[in-house]
Amino acid sequence: MIIRGFDAIDVFRGAETETASSTFSCPEALHAVIERISGDRLGALPIDVSRDDGLRILAWSARLSPSGPIVLIDRWSSQARTLRDLVDQHVLPDDAATLLRRAIDAGLNLLVHGDQSADPRPLMAALIGALPSSSRRVIVRRGASWPSDGAIVLDGCDPEVWSCTRRLGSEWLVVEGLEPEDLRPLTALARHHGGGTIASIQARSSAAALRRMAVFLASRDGDLSGAERLIHESVDLLVGVQPAPGGRHRVSTINEIRPRGELAELFAWEAESSSLVRTTVASQVLP
Repeated sequence: MIIRGFDAIDVFRGAETETASSTFSCPEALHAVIERISGDRLGALPIDVSRDDGLRILAWSARLSPSGPIVLIDRWSSQARTLRDLVDQHVLPDDAATLLRRAIDAGLNLLVHGDQSADPRPLMAALIGALPSSSRRVIVRRGASWPSDGAIVLDGCDPEVWSCTRRLGSEWLVVEGLEPEDLRPLTALARHHGGGTIASIQARSSAAALRRMAVFLASRDGDLSGAERLIHESVDLLVGVQPAPGGRHRVSTINEIRPRGELAELFAWEAESSSLVRTTVASQVLP
């Protein structure tokens, strides 16, 4: 749902969008609703809240939009969906899901990326659901609610998060929304026995995601080329996510990193068929 000021509400129903007949009676009524569902008052700074029931509220004040506050209300399942579910929902094709399962089984390091409008959480939840049930896992969260069954969920904003993560010695590490302070410990833990990493970052492309991670890592010592080499050694597969009609999201590309740091596209978006298709490039990182 998108609320456009005080007098327009757009509702997404599957692939259809309709404008609701009801509107808010006054600005105060809209602000009261925002405060009730988000638990915060809308002021100069935007609101970005993910609730435990799977509801996400994004709100921007009337300072940004002359017609009144802009509010996006989205619901997603915080429970670990399966990759099969995402295939059925046309988020990705079956052969791409098979490749991602093989990557999990092999303990590879996966990076999910998308621009500011993309939501990587459903795919990450499905990847978490594909992890071996007996595996020990740590999830470093930033805003979203994640399934805690069989996992230790840590607050990524706490300064002690990485000290705790290192000592736990889990087989799988999941990091939501990489920040500059994450890159040094993440690369140190990337190659470990018995598991791998799943992380997400905001970036328009696989190349941009790698570049942003390297810039984050080099922000302390200034060695960008060294940071790029370390990032290339710490990531195996990059999965791009982009918005789709009706408020859904879809996987738009799957790349792997070759030994010299070059990207090889295993799955690409085909505009003619509006689908993700396997390329002729064979994987070199999957057994």
